[in-house]
Amino acid sequence: MSILGRIRDALIRRDSIPRVLTQGEAHPHQEWQGDLPLWGWDRAAIQTAAIAHDMGNFTQSERLYEAMTREGRIYSALTRRGEGVRVFPFEFDYRDETPDRVKREGATLLGMWPEEVLTEAERSEIVIRTLVFGFCVARVHRPLKNGQRVPKLEPWTHRTLTWTKLEVGWGWRGLDEAGVVVEIPRDGNDEWIVFSLGGKRPWLKGAIRPLARILYQILQTSDLWDTAQEKATIGLRMLTCPYEVREQAEVDRAWSVARKLRSGDTWLKPKNWDLELLESKHGDSGTGAFKERLTVLWATVAIIILYHNLTQETKGGSLAATKSAMDLPREAAVTDARILTIGYRQACRFWIEMNFAPVNYPELPRSLSYYAPIPEFETEEPADEKQEAETGQQNASALKSFIDAAKASGVEIKSIGIDWRETARRCNVALINTGDEEESEDTGKPPVVYVEAQPVDPTLPAKPAVAKMAAGREPESEGERLGVDSEPAKILWTA
Repeated sequence: MSILGRIRDALIRRDSIPRVLTQGEAHPHQEWQGDLPLWGWDRAAIQTAAIAHDMGNFTQSERLYEAMTREGRIYSALTRRGEGVRVFPFEFDYRDETPDRVKREGATLLGMWPEEVLTEAERSEIVIRTLVFGFCVARVHRPLKNGQRVPKLEPWTHRTLTWTKLEVGWGWRGLDEAGVVVEIPRDGNDEWIVFSLGGKRPWLKGAIRPLARILYQILQTSDLWDTAQEKATIGLRMLTCPYEVREQAEVDRAWSVARKLRSGDTWLKPKNWDLELLESKHGDSGTGAFKERLTVLWATVAIIILYHNLTQETKGGSLAATKSAMDLPREAAVTDARILTIGYRQACRFWIEMNFAPVNYPELPRSLSYYAPIPEFETEEPADEKQEAETGQQNASALKSFIDAAKASGVEIKSIGIDWRETARRCNVALINTGDEEESEDTGKPPVVYVEAQPVDPTLPAKPAVAKMAAGREPESEGERLGVDSEPAKILWTA
């Protein structure tokens, strides 16, 4: 074989397999761990972090987010929002003409997805961070699992990210654990997937902007309430003692005697000595205003994160409102699922490029990446079986009444052209399609076969007329039993 032929065969063999990844591409560096969380947030610190966040520096806003999660209701609302997509089944869909091998390997990838691609905890973190910061970046690792390269997503925090001008446009700069500066484009690339709320500045849509001001008001109101409660509830001590100095020596001698006693606590009360504990005269005056203010602030937090305050706190007489309010967190979960789906599609395209070579599929009309699995969350509400059964029964009754009226009018049912399969679906009747029937050119559905009426054979004897039921006629008279047309009148008649 000539040298050119060998080179050609080598190039063909190289193109028939996916590109070999280096160790650094398969296992890139993780994120820099960062410093410890900060305590003692005051008005100035919160305002500084909020301003830095708006300017695209997320170091202080990451610390502010860590401080927010110390508040129980904020933490609970964010956790509930992050776990909202768990109720939606997750599956893969495929386009027409997708190769069978892609579908088989895709089924394997779907089975490994919760463990090898993105765990439920990491998925919840992405949802929460996208809600709070407006975006969340994830670095793509490419480990080898079960004979295929898997796009494993590692969510990054915002502690090292800064919005700046990159060589390929605007994006973020960060720092990995090796101290290397990384660049993340706005829409991601082959190494990064960006989950975003959209827009040129997605961080301005983050919930941390309204929550920052609410957090300061919560901290301020709580401190004022604690101070007011301390003044209102702690009792006052009143001490009365003699004016003469001479009594002090007598008191000292009395205490020296009392210290020698072993029969329990003893207090000697000399003359003109008294100690009283007075109750506070302030009571609860003024403290109720702090409670009302905190109630409003916590309701605002629930509305910002969950879109409704009744999903966290149900008050008397608001059960009906709570049931209707439960639809609002579900709508938020649907939005979160769609944001996740956009990033998942990019991960599936990475999976196609890492495991399949286009040269092996020359018959495809489009590029191989076009046939990547389509990740989908089933966000449709489950049907109410009881309601469907009642609706089917009503439709069946209405159909029966219509057919009876048509027959009574002498109309041939076949001439009406009823779509029986669609009618069966509306009546909640399950049909089996054997696949042997030819499809109709008009509807694309198998045609309905009508049974023709059998002709009457004139040679057969006619069926006797059916006599009336005994319960459906008047009692037989004696003349009818004897075959007499009329019965003679009787002598005695009653008016």
